[in-house]
Amino acid sequence: MSINKKLEEQIGLAEQFGSFVKSKREQLGFCEDDVARYLGVSVDELRTIEGGRMSPPLNQLYALSNCLNIDPKFILKMVDGVEVLEQ
Repeated sequence: MSINKKLEEQIGLAEQFGSFVKSKREQLGFCEDDVARYLGVSVDELRTIEGGRMSPPLNQLYALSNCLNIDPKFILKMVDGVEVLEQ
């Protein structure tokens, strides 16, 4: 697989994951401030995650799973193939 194809695939997964997070947050009635505070990030950082422009580090993936009441295994499967950044 070419580097460009792999990059396009990762970007697509990140966008899909971000859309899922935003949809779930809105479904639960949480505002951006609430979720950002729970994760310990700025609202701008949360927006970059929800916009698919940033993959959250592993600790934030687990915090998201708790905040949004999602099985952590499901979140990890969603981001399979997306580079998860360690802090």
